[in-house]
This record gives sequence, C-alpha cells and structure tokens, in this order.
Amino acid sequence: GLYYLTIYFGLLEGGPWQSWEAYLAVLVSALYFILVRETYSRTKEDKYLLLCQLGVATTFATIAIPVALDWQWVTIGWAVEALILLWIGFNQKDRWTRWGGNALFLAVGTRLLVFDTPLRAEYAFLLTTRTLSFLTALGLMAAGIRLLFAKFSELDQDEHAFTKILPASWNFLFLFWLCLEAKDYLKYRYVLLHPTISLDQYTTVTFSVLWTLYASVLMGIGLARHSKPIQFGAGILFAVTALKVILV
Repeated sequence: GLYYLTIYFGLLEGGPWQSWEAYLAVLVSALYFILVRETYSRTKEDKYLLLCQLGVATTFATIAIPVALDWQWVTIGWAVEALILLWIGFNQKDRWTRWGGNALFLAVGTRLLVFDTPLRAEYAFLLTTRTLSFLTALGLMAAGIRLLFAKFSELDQDEHAFTKILPASWNFLFLFWLCLEAKDYLKYRYVLLHPTISLDQYTTVTFSVLWTLYASVLMGIGLARHSKPIQFGAGILFAVTALKVILV
C-alpha cells in the first residue's frame, strides 16, 4: 500500500495512464477489503490487524474520490467514510475507530463551510452541487448521530460529548444551508423581478424569520421529547434572533 501511494502514483502522474489512477486506487482498496474479510473469518480476535487493513482500504477508497470525481464528491466521500468508521467502531468495540469517525464528521462540517458554500455554477433553486453536498453529507451525519444514540450504552465516558457536539453541528449546518439558499433565491430570482428592493434589507428580514421558525420547530421537538438540550438550543437561537433584530 505504501509503495503504491508513493511510487506508483508518481509513475502514472502526467503520463497517458493518469486517468487510471482512481481505478487503481479503488482496486487496491477492494483488495484490502477482501483481506479484511479473510482476516475476520480466520482470526477475528486480532482486531488491530483488522483495523489496520480497514484503515488502508478506506484510505485508498478516499484517495480515489478526489482523483476521479469533482470537488463536491470529496465531502460526500468523507461523510461515507465517517459513517463506516463509526459503524466499524461499534462492531469491533474499538473506541479509537469511533473517535476517528466522529472526528471525520466534524471535518466534513468544516469542509462544507469552507469548500462547499460558494455557488460554483449557474443558480437553480435547490438544484445545485452545493445542495447535493450539504443534504447528502447531513443525511449521512444524521445516520451517524442516530447510531450514536442507539449504541449510547457502549460509549465510553469521554465519547458522550459527541452526542452533543454532532447534533449541534448538524443543526448549525442545516440552518446555514437554509440561509444560503434563501439569500441566493433573493439575489438571483426575487430581486431581479423587483429592482427597487434592497437586497440587504430583505436578506436581514428573511434570516430573522427563518431563524425564528427554526427555533420554534426545535422548541416543539424539545418539548415533545422532553429534551432539555434541544430546548436550550432553541432558546439560544431565539435569543440570538432577538439580539439581531435589535442591533441590525
């Protein structure tokens, strides 16, 4: 695996076979997944060997994504890998693999904010690569959060923080995406039809309404589930919205 990563890619780079780099990475990943299956069937008690092989397999699968596909698929690939690592961590009862999956979900959130936020093509309401990246990654993150709560009794004490951090991150990212879509709709659709309207003024009002509605939904869910953290998060969003209305 190390030879392939450092030497073989170098040989292919810039040559006529460069387009095969991703397929070869997938092939190596598949071979290591086969090794994982054989190792598990013969010496499944050696979980460290299993985890090493899984690590190599998922690494090459991750390498193949940016090589073969466009930028938005990288974020989705990371999210898929994070969910797989989380599932493996519970299946193999290995806390460090679970830590890796949770940390990778946080990296996915960071990548969404840094790389996937800009509109990189012509605007189409809800039909952009940004929407694809955000909604797919958030769907996978939601599956990971559900898995965390379903297997909560198997978590170590220091992993309990992820059951608060990931849901909070998910809600922030989802609300952030809603604001992006609302702002772009106003910019590329509504304001063009009403040229006398101030974009900044309408954006400010729209964000306030959107945040209030989102906080109301959160509060309703928190009350229905008797969840103090959700109610607390909704209260914070209400307070931030009120402060924004007063100051802006």
